[in-house]
Amino acid sequence: MKTVFSNKTFFYLLISFISLLLLWNIYTLVIGNIWSIIPISVQVILLILILSENQYAKKAILIWVIIFLIVAPLLKLIAIILGLINDAIDKTKYEVNIRSLIYTVISLAIGILILDYTKRSVKVERPVTEKLEELQS
Repeated sequence: MKTVFSNKTFFYLLISFISLLLLWNIYTLVIGNIWSIIPISVQVILLILILSENQYAKKAILIWVIIFLIVAPLLKLIAIILGLINDAIDKTKYEVNIRSLIYTVISLAIGILILDYTKRSVKVERPVTEKLEELQS
């Protein structure tokens, strides 16, 4: 079994996106953020699975997108909304970092796009030799 990308443009964009995130996380590790090891590990494993056309690449992409690019930004948006609600109730000053908010919305949008394109254009197929052996038996 192997993973096949029917849309090569999506394949190259996905590899480029994951590689850019990997470079960013390596940079943050170098400047002292030890927690960058977690996303670095996930992204390296993801790239290995995709580039080796492993049968689990599609599942790995879906899990990665759901956790890191959809659920995490949604939780951040919920935190911002709750902070604004708390501000309105307690009459305190809750400051929203607009740059962070825009980054969160963009991450969510990218996650939804990757999820959609992965479901539509990534297939797990058996190699032709396995298909021929099955037909012969």
